[in-house]
Amino acid sequence: MAKIMKLFLIFVLVISLVESTLIPRQTENGDACARISVDYKKSKGDPSFSAKYSDVKECLDSIPYNRELAEKIIENVKKTLQGFYVFLSQAKEEPQPGFSFKAVDLIKELDALLLKDYTSDYRFMTDINNLFSELKDAHLNFISLCYNHFIFKQQLYLYSVINKDDIQIIKIFDDEIDHSTVDCEVTHIDGRPSMEVIKEFADTINKSKDAGARFNIALTALKINENGGHNISSSKFTIRNSLPEKSSIDYSLTGVVVIPNVMPSDSDFVNQMFELQKGFKLLEDKGVQKLIFDFNENGGGYVDLALFFVFLLFPNSSPSFHNDMVVSELSRALFDAATSRSIHENSIDTTVITPPPSFSIESLTRWAVDTANEVTDSSSNFDIFAFKDPLADRHFHTVEEFIGNNTFVRGGTPTRYTTKFVDRHSQKINILTKLLAGNFKEYKWMSEDMIILTNGNCGSSCSLITQRMAEMFNVKTVGVGGYKDTPLSYASFPGGMVYLDHALNIELEGLELFKNETLKDSLPSPFNNTVIMSFTLREVYDVNDDRVLEFTYKPAKYRLYYDEQSARDPSKLWLKVAKIFEQ
Repeated sequence: MAKIMKLFLIFVLVISLVESTLIPRQTENGDACARISVDYKKSKGDPSFSAKYSDVKECLDSIPYNRELAEKIIENVKKTLQGFYVFLSQAKEEPQPGFSFKAVDLIKELDALLLKDYTSDYRFMTDINNLFSELKDAHLNFISLCYNHFIFKQQLYLYSVINKDDIQIIKIFDDEIDHSTVDCEVTHIDGRPSMEVIKEFADTINKSKDAGARFNIALTALKINENGGHNISSSKFTIRNSLPEKSSIDYSLTGVVVIPNVMPSDSDFVNQMFELQKGFKLLEDKGVQKLIFDFNENGGGYVDLALFFVFLLFPNSSPSFHNDMVVSELSRALFDAATSRSIHENSIDTTVITPPPSFSIESLTRWAVDTANEVTDSSSNFDIFAFKDPLADRHFHTVEEFIGNNTFVRGGTPTRYTTKFVDRHSQKINILTKLLAGNFKEYKWMSEDMIILTNGNCGSSCSLITQRMAEMFNVKTVGVGGYKDTPLSYASFPGGMVYLDHALNIELEGLELFKNETLKDSLPSPFNNTVIMSFTLREVYDVNDDRVLEFTYKPAKYRLYYDEQSARDPSKLWLKVAKIFEQ
């Protein structure tokens, strides 16, 4: 049977923003943006409000392209990237076997955008975002807030299984309109084989350098919420933020331990520490001998909590990898300026710090956290006194020592990087655990008693946990989903540290570098409040200390695939994973 699924547009735009930044509104029906605004007001904020695809398309394309403004935007983006983006040179290299992405000379491609004849500002801004997506670095983003307030949503969700003939197929996971289609096979989409269409779309997603992980993100996955229930996650093929090429799609049909994120449920880190310990104690008290860590659909979160998670399971070693940053004229100026105002020039010897007497374990823990924060906290991400030399096991004393003499050829471009360092998050955990020595229970589980399960969409802080447990402690890894008979990465975008252009501008302003005439050709101008740009400021190195983790292929040791039952019930998948302990 065939079914036409209409693409609905869910309007979630703040109307005042439309009127002030997008619409030269003259009459209620004078243009598409005004029509959407009026209709939304008439709905009185109805959360189910939808607009016509034709109106949204006309609205987005109605803002004229301004070449002078475009040149300023491109120049600003280039200065930011050339000054701080740590992967700018390496992005020009071909991927390692196992990864799937295009080598990109980002500066050259940004210049090439100015050679195009754009019909609207929306198309220009979208091309910048699409160019960033080609690098498959989820920490690198360019978002125009004017155009990012529409959601294009189909009322169905897709998933992939291996059928009884050992062929990978696409099926309907859920249909909000017609439940009779659930579990029907999708043979074709717009007249083309469904696997081909999904793969093509998945390769536009920026969240992983692994094609199989991107495939999983394009489809539906379940994410376990804090209440133990399931929420639908990912499904980027049927829920999009950018304007689809057409308004409808034609579908041809034939009929454990869960870590959902590393974001604290409240702002109290100590509370989260106790919650983790309480959870592990509960498992131990129940006699649980094996642990399966389900990191599916985990986008990361709080770095300190991620490192503490690893420490609890492996308390006799440091959970840190080494970092570095790119050295440019602008970053050097920031290192100098931030360090000259640092409060950390005389680092505190933590061995002489003693806890107050007669503290309860909770009071002791809070004291230790506050002390570790005080010792490692820094008002700047460029204060070199806040970083530690991992080889000498001491803080850097000068900017020159921190920068060192480290030039690597990446992407054919000689590029300077700082000396490798341990960041303040790792230092904080190390200090915290020293202050609390003897007060943490050591669990009986060994690395061979643990298995990590992911669909590859385990990024940022989540990847810190899985990379450390797998690389440092040989915990087994299982990848689920992805492409049949193809290895799958167990983590994505480890990056190092994501940084926002807004935070950079605050740093430059606070250190008075905008007044520095010698830097005027290097300094990016602040974007207006309609653009958000993010980039990777620091990179993280592998255990062997010479490979950048972001560009190092790390496939899961074991592979599993979803079926009709395990796609809807994660416990079915956990039972399959448990059998790996017997191997």
